[in-house]
Amino acid sequence: MPPLDAWRGTKPRKAGILGMPRTGSTLLELGLSGHPDVEPLGELQTFGQSVVEVVRRRTAGPPMSKAVLIEASAKIPPEAFGRTYLEGVAPLRQGRAAFTDKLPLNFLYVGLIARALPTARIIHMVRDPLDTCLGCYRTLFDEAYPFSYDLAELGTYYRAYYELMAHWTEALGPRLIEVAYERLVADPSGEVERLVQRLGLWPAAGAFQGDDATPVMTASASQVREKVHDRSVGLARRYEERLGPLLAALAPLAQPA
Repeated sequence: MPPLDAWRGTKPRKAGILGMPRTGSTLLELGLSGHPDVEPLGELQTFGQSVVEVVRRRTAGPPMSKAVLIEASAKIPPEAFGRTYLEGVAPLRQGRAAFTDKLPLNFLYVGLIARALPTARIIHMVRDPLDTCLGCYRTLFDEAYPFSYDLAELGTYYRAYYELMAHWTEALGPRLIEVAYERLVADPSGEVERLVQRLGLWPAAGAFQGDDATPVMTASASQVREKVHDRSVGLARRYEERLGPLLAALAPLAQPA
């Protein structure tokens, strides 16, 4: 992991916020946007698009399946993906020293992001599994998260996500920073300030309050304009009798190793 001074001196500097949907990533990004050095770019598809673009540019032949594309990407120097990604986000930036990219499903690319952008900081948003899944199930995402419309499938997907992120948490160590939704809503200013310090940014007076002018285009748009509250913490427990398929799918997470 590069020292924090290396992150301070590298431009542009990226903080990727990822994890399951409905875990507070929008709230966290708004909090970080209160820092004068942090520019919020919202949910970008740019990294995944950059991987596809680089692979297709370097590989001749007909369109590839996802499995073949993934296999081909492993043979390409990772810096090619990082360079294409930074070129893709450059037109969206307005000059602050650092920026956030908060597409939740970028957790699928954690290993490649770590190699392609070696000075990027990766922030993993976590939340109680049952609350996370209920939040997904209650939200109309259109076609964005098709796994979220069936309780059993949702629980199975969450288990796979959990196991993947457990691997990357161990592999990346302090490079991957975990932020819990429950701590964030209990003490938003304190939690964001602690995160700013871990990112190696200088504390700034008046920061950590978010920016009400920042456009929000996610399912959390109305919620993040309210005063921060903890009413959703433990909410799923009220509906346990109706969540049988989800509870059954999540049950292995509660089993001893």
